[in-house]
Amino acid sequence: MPKQLYGHKHAKARGVPAEPAAVGVWLTLMAGLPEELQHRAIIAAATEAGLELAADSRDSFAAALVEYGSERRADCDEAWIGVLLELCSDFGVPLGDVADADVADAGADAAERAGATELLGALRRHRVVCNEPPPPPPLREGVAVLAVLEEDEEWHEARVVKLIPPPSGRGAPLVLVRFVEWQKVQETSRAKVVPLAEIADDEDAAEAEGECELCRRSLALTFHHLVPVATHSRYLGKCLPHGVAEAASDGGPAPQPSREFLHSYGAMLCRFCHSTVHRFAPNAVLAERFNTLDKLREQPPLARFVEFASRQRQSACRCR
Repeated sequence: MPKQLYGHKHAKARGVPAEPAAVGVWLTLMAGLPEELQHRAIIAAATEAGLELAADSRDSFAAALVEYGSERRADCDEAWIGVLLELCSDFGVPLGDVADADVADAGADAAERAGATELLGALRRHRVVCNEPPPPPPLREGVAVLAVLEEDEEWHEARVVKLIPPPSGRGAPLVLVRFVEWQKVQETSRAKVVPLAEIADDEDAAEAEGECELCRRSLALTFHHLVPVATHSRYLGKCLPHGVAEAASDGGPAPQPSREFLHSYGAMLCRFCHSTVHRFAPNAVLAERFNTLDKLREQPPLARFVEFASRQRQSACRCR
């Protein structure tokens, strides 16, 4: 029987783009810091920002900051400012100075927010937080991935069959994948497998066939809320994020910040593009800064991914 050829006929583009991250939009706890070093950095940042912490409460303040940030899944500046305001309120630690001429006219709330912003800047400088997206979900059996096929050293769609412990017992596991297009099973290193991050919004959305509004491939689509569902409560009955009314009205009556509008305002995207959008920026930032298709298309990291995705074979890109 002649040897089956894999990959050469429909080779994918080399160098699949890394999962995109917009500069300055993500803000997460620095991963991998030992607890002692992390707490020491938090205390140093608090001291730099002028917080008056009692000596016997410094360690508990540092531990609480990590706990609050983790439990509330703080992932951007606005979320962290909220965490810091709550934390300092719970600890009875004053933030800011109402006597400051820059905030005196606005009152105590503005002073506290200015103090939280200053503290957040110090946490950045001490590398407690960083501009990195949260780590993708761990690989597990059945998850959709892109993997490098050994015959052509190109990226192709695949699914994880199982994880294989490393021979030495240390380091990243090997990954057994099955390629979608040829059903070939291959053992590969973890570095040559890129998970397609689970969609953070609309996880239960029903699929429909059609053309993706980003990559223009005809695939199974899901509905992406351009103002993510997790943020709706801050806009209901108030005002829409900047740019949404103009994009949605298209010369007609301006939409109202109602539940019906927010749930219907969105785009149909394939799961590859949908996942990539949610890895690009946190929900709060998507709602405020990237709330129209045009704004998403204008972002270079997303544009590069869309260009890559548009070249992929449609038949092999169905994530079910």
